Parts: sequence; C-alpha cells; structure tokens
Amino acid sequence: MPNTLEIYKLQEPDSLATAIANKYVAWDNSRDKWYSNAKETLQNLYATSTHDITNQCHDWDNSTHIPKLTQIRDMLITYYLDAMFGLPDFIDWEAYDTNSTDVATKNTLKNIAKQMLNDSDFKPTIRQLVEDYVDYGNAFATAVPYQKTLGQDLLYAGPKAFRIDPMDIFFDPLASTFEQSPKIIRTTMTLGELMQSAEQFTDDENLFNKALKKAMKKRHQIYNTIAANNKDVIVDDMCRIAGFDSWSTYYASDVVELLTFYGDLYDCDSGKLHKKCRIVVMDRAYVLLEEPIKDYGFGCNIFKAGWRDRKDNLWSMSPLDNIKGMQYMVDFLENKRADVFNFISNPMVVTQGDAEMPEYLFPGCHIGLDTDAKIDFIRPDATALQADLYIQNYLNQMEEMAGMPKEAMGFRTPGEKTAFEVSQLNTAASRLFNEKVHKFELEMLEPLITLMIRIYMSDSNRIVVVKSTTDNGTEYFEEVNLEDIKTQGRFVAIGSSTYTEKAQIAQTLMQMSNTALYADPLVSNWINPEVTAKALIYATGLDKFDGILKKNGRVMSELDMRSTAESANQIMDQQIAQGMANAEQGIM
Repeated sequence: MPNTLEIYKLQEPDSLATAIANKYVAWDNSRDKWYSNAKETLQNLYATSTHDITNQCHDWDNSTHIPKLTQIRDMLITYYLDAMFGLPDFIDWEAYDTNSTDVATKNTLKNIAKQMLNDSDFKPTIRQLVEDYVDYGNAFATAVPYQKTLGQDLLYAGPKAFRIDPMDIFFDPLASTFEQSPKIIRTTMTLGELMQSAEQFTDDENLFNKALKKAMKKRHQIYNTIAANNKDVIVDDMCRIAGFDSWSTYYASDVVELLTFYGDLYDCDSGKLHKKCRIVVMDRAYVLLEEPIKDYGFGCNIFKAGWRDRKDNLWSMSPLDNIKGMQYMVDFLENKRADVFNFISNPMVVTQGDAEMPEYLFPGCHIGLDTDAKIDFIRPDATALQADLYIQNYLNQMEEMAGMPKEAMGFRTPGEKTAFEVSQLNTAASRLFNEKVHKFELEMLEPLITLMIRIYMSDSNRIVVVKSTTDNGTEYFEEVNLEDIKTQGRFVAIGSSTYTEKAQIAQTLMQMSNTALYADPLVSNWINPEVTAKALIYATGLDKFDGILKKNGRVMSELDMRSTAESANQIMDQQIAQGMANAEQGIM
C-alpha cells in the first residue's frame, strides 16, 4: 500500500503566510464572474472568425466576423488619449494653503512635473492604463523606483508610473471603497529572477535574504521528497498556482509565485495586528519580507479607475460588456444572410424518377429526364437577404451604448442644420464621453501624478535641473533647490476640460461672427475687440507663440510695410538717378 504525502505538512507554512494565501484564494473565487467576462471580451476583440468565439453547428456555415467591437474599442482609446493629452499643458497645480499659491513656485512645480513625466516615459504607461480602462473596465497603477541610463550616464532616477495587470490584483470586492480594501498582487518569476532581485540587499544578515534562503531550502526538500516518492499518494495536490494544476508540478518547475500584500492584516495565531504594511509571501507558505508602507497621503499608493461602477461590487464594468450580445447578433445575421445566399445561388435539387444530371450544376449543363421523371429546385425565402437594415441598426446602437460621439467617424447625421444646432448636437452627444474621460483623470491621472511628484521631492539630496522657456521662446536650464519649494497641494488634470472648453469657445466665436446680430453696429460696438482677440488666440492654442497678440498690431504692421515700401522706392529712385548720371558722363 503506497504512503500518503500531505503538501501542507511538508510545507510547514508560516501562520501569516497562510492567512494571506487564504485571502488570496477567497478573493480569487469572488471575482470568477468578472474574470470569465473579461476573457470573453478579449476573445471577441482578437477574433478573426466566429470559430474563435462561438461553436459552429456545421462545417459549411459561414464564419465571417465583423470586428465592430474592436473598432469601438480602438476609437474609444484614441479619443480618450486625444482628450487628455491633446494640449501641451494637461496638468495644473492646486494649492492647499495661501503659502503655496506663489506663481513662481507653481510654474517651477509644473516644469518639474513635466520633466519628470517625460523622463519616466509616462504617456506610454497611461496608454496601457487606458486600454485596461476600456477592455476590462478596471485600470490599476502605482509608482515604482526607476532608473534610465545611456551607457554609463544616469539620465533619470526617480518614480515611474507602473501598470498593474487587472488579472494579477486581488482585493475584497465587498469593501466600501477600493482605498479601504487590502490588496494582494500576484507575481510569477523564475527562481533565477528571484535570486537576482535579492541582490539589492547587500547585507548577508538582511532578513529578506535569511527568509529567502530558508524558503529555498524548504522548497528543495519538498521537491526531493515528492521526487523520491513519485508513486505515493499526494493529498491536496490539486491546486491552481502560477499556471500549474498541482503542487507537485509546481515544485518540479523553476517558477515561483509571490503574493505581495498591502494594507492592514490581523494574524489570529499570533494575535498581532500588521498595520499599513507590505508583506511578500513565497509559495503561499513563507514570508520573505515585511515592511511598513511609506505614507504619501494615498494609503497603499495603489490607484484604481473604473469605467462603470457597480453598486455592490468594486469590480467595475467595461464599456464593451453590454454590447457583446449585439456583436453576436451582428455576426449571426451576417452569416445567416450569407448562408441563405449560398442556398439561393446553389439550390438543393429534388429529383423524381430517372434523371441524369452532372455532379455540379453550371450554365448550359445538360440534364436528362425519363418520361415520368421530374426535377425541382428548393430555394429559401429571399427575405433574409434584407438583414442589412438590422445589422446597421445594431452597429449604430453599439456605438451609442459605448458612449462614442455620434459623428466620431467623421460622417454627419442626415438633415439640414444650422451652426448652432450642430454645436448643440455635438455637445450633447459628447457628454457621456467627456464624463468617462474626466472620471479616469480624477481617479487615476491626478493621484498618480501627485504621488510621483511627492516621491520625487521627498529625496532631499536630489539635484534637480529644470528646463524652462523664456517669453521669446528661448530654452534654458536652471538648478532648483527642493527645500525652497516645499508646498502643500496636488496636481489636477485639465486636459479634457480645457480641450472641451477651448473647442466650445472657438466654435462659438466663429459662429457668432457669422450672425446678423454680430453685424449690427449697435451690438458690435459693445464687444471689446481686444478681449475677443485674446479669447480667440487662447481657444485656438496660438498663445504659445510669443508676440502673436499685440495692441494695434495690424496698424503697426501696415505702417512698417508702408515705411519699408517707401524706403525701397527711394532706393530705387536713387539707383535710377545714379544710373542716368553715369550714362550722361559716359556720353560726354
């Protein structure tokens, strides 16, 4: 009779690690519905035929996939990014007290933030977050230490925005808010990568190195025990860990799973409260590291942006969730119409009696019938070929449900409209879109940038050299002492709001200039042309060009032009006179 091996006894896990592993399993099970829904969304996005998303009943069925869901996804991502970063100044500083309202300090902070975001490759990370925002309905991010080098030169050292894969983060979905819920981030790596990451701890007496050596020793013992008793029965061997289906397979590989816990945790066995700490667990059994979370005013320093929040669950919905059924109907109608057309063009044949006919019918083919023979062609009702109307209706509804502007693709809706009617329709159609962009800025962009600047400025030994621009456009570099700009405040994202505001101002000015009301001298006499010019320059973004706005600039330019023309005429007259004088002297 074979011996029985129990994984739990072989592991001899830490009580704290067991508590974290149990929370991980519970939170993983609680998001099964969201996980299945997210996988279905990805299948629809990257499908090339209906074979990738549905089961075809017959091999001869058409399997065309119209990628409308993918197009909506790509359009939303493009428009979200354009709304947030369409203008150079997409962030602004908001002070918390009167001592932080100095204009020079504000401009210095904005220059530091712009340079920090540019050096840390901020925009590519935000694009990944926006993709998660649309694909999954949930985007998660934090800030991590980062260094950029060029050869031996250090170009940047500071915080970097880091995307957290929604598939790898776990939390209590029933918590009141995401900020109050503890979090667990799962990471898988090879043993070599784990040992290399431990090199940052140079002290051999470091607790992390001690715990890692102990965990690695225990891991080898478990592997050797399982390998030496491969015919024995292993209790509780079934386990979904790091992509493996069993503990025995997991221990036989060189892959290791790490669970990193953030937040507050009470250990029932030891009776100890671990408050605002970061705990790293290996193999769901051994604690490698426990350290306090640095306080920058954001709790665990992990942020979440959700597209459509649920009332009873922290896992938000994606804009694509409610329209996947419509995508199925679009594919269904398109393929059924193609199937009906196939039956019409290649009908079924019913023969009675002795009939001689070719294997495939073709124009001019010969069919031989006996005296009592009969042949009929069965064709389906051609009404199904009119499915285009239903398909187009579904395509339009999908765009509306996802919050895309009516004329996002550049096609105008039917009907004659005045300029003000067009403006009103565009504004109304974009309300949902603008709200979702502003929601992402409020929940993700603003706290993430504020966290990065607080981490960046917390290093008192940092030497900051900021690139600035003078009024005439000349760039120069200046060294900034961080101790001189200790302020209280936060950064706010103004990209989408400013983008919309400027578009509305420019549109209103152009429409107003074409109205009869503006042409009335009694009305236009009350409109200040200088303020109107400033508003137009601001709305069109031309204020970045120094000197474009100048009092009586046209008059001065005309005077300069006339003066230059007169000078040119005088020079020309002098040259003509001199030429005539030279000619007379030559004759004499």
